[in-house]
Amino acid sequence: GREGGVPPPPLVYGPGAAGNMRALVKLVATGLPLPLGGIHNRRSLIYVGNLADAVVTVLEHRDAAGGTFLVQDGAPVSTADLVRAIAAALGRPARLVPVPRGLMALGAALTGTRAVFDRLAGTLTVDDGPIRERLGWRPPHDLASGLRATAEWFKASRG
Repeated sequence: GREGGVPPPPLVYGPGAAGNMRALVKLVATGLPLPLGGIHNRRSLIYVGNLADAVVTVLEHRDAAGGTFLVQDGAPVSTADLVRAIAAALGRPARLVPVPRGLMALGAALTGTRAVFDRLAGTLTVDDGPIRERLGWRPPHDLASGLRATAEWFKASRG
């Protein structure tokens, strides 16, 4: 067998988003204050349009053979910054309340939602250096434009 491991992919978002991203957009859209202001993690994200573009690049580039390429939109963001960006894309104010991470973790453990909290507050970053350096790939969409497309879809589909 092959030694080593494969890191989990970054959070994929865009029109049709499901799971955690859809739930987060829906939560931000409520306008309720969210206790996420004290989370200072780092998360790599990838817009579905950027992911598709990266796949095409890998399939078509002669220097891609034998490579493993991880992708992200750009610099990782914190959950709090992601909430701010989602709120901006939805045209709403971000209502973040700074609650200490330890207190949130305790609350999550007591309510049986520790796994959800860990996904929301955890750090997960990828190194996209190889696809950028070896293949010259750059994401065609930045976080703001990807979230705008996601927000437009969310509003049109009514969440």
